[in-house]
Amino acid sequence: MTAKTPKQTQITRKDNVATNKYQRLKSCLSADPQQLTQRRINEFVPLVAMNDATDRTELDIKLQRALSMVEAIGPQDGMEELLAMQMVALHQAAMACSETALHPDAPAVRKDANVAMMVKLTDAYAKHMAVLDKHRRRASQTVVVEHVNVESGGQAIVGHVETDTKKTKTS
Repeated sequence: MTAKTPKQTQITRKDNVATNKYQRLKSCLSADPQQLTQRRINEFVPLVAMNDATDRTELDIKLQRALSMVEAIGPQDGMEELLAMQMVALHQAAMACSETALHPDAPAVRKDANVAMMVKLTDAYAKHMAVLDKHRRRASQTVVVEHVNVESGGQAIVGHVETDTKKTKTS
């Protein structure tokens, strides 16, 4: 029987850790669709601003509004779904700050703090919109050339140009 070298033991330990992580991930991914739907609902409900005085009808209205906001964003994959839910939460929080800032009985300090927070929240919302747009465009870039000067004897090409990235060697 040969003894294991320290390097072999270390690799075996790393492999066991990787296998355990893989098994845990696999068990998470094997959840049935009903469990996933319930999880989404559980993540979605806190997006709705409510308090102890919120009755069932008001809760239903708020949930429908939040759901319609997510549908308006129209998430096309899991990433966009997460962004849409975050955007709804940001919007809800910004509107709550706005409501507090506009309340006639609120002290000036509280109004100022709520306006400042609303500005931060709407800025974060705008950043989320930019991320969503970039994700949907898949980071494609467009170059717009507005002014071209072609000197006498020069040439210009208008249209799509492709070049061969492989350089051929000439002898």
